[in-house]
Amino acid sequence: EARAAALGAELREATEARAASDARVSETEARLEESEAELGRAREFRAKAKAKLADLEKRAAEAETAARDAEVAAAEAAATRRADESAFEAKLVGVEARASEAETRVAE
Repeated sequence: EARAAALGAELREATEARAASDARVSETEARLEESEAELGRAREFRAKAKAKLADLEKRAAEAETAARDAEVAAAEAAATRRADESAFEAKLVGVEARASEAETRVAE
């Protein structure tokens, strides 16, 4: 009878230890699931961040190209303006020369 009581107590201890172990396993599994979910969210965030970075890099490259194009256009416009000014100056000199000749003829 004492032996049966001792075995019963041992069985209860083993059952309690098993229940505690099962509870720890359940807690660990729950933490693992949460960690996996967090990892999934982190991977999703990283993928979005990479896509955003790629988009920003593309926009930066496009902006650099646009800036270079604008510089070229400005240089071309300045060259055209200088050519137009030179042509105007040449015409003005020609007109002034003809006017001077006309004045000379009138004076004679």
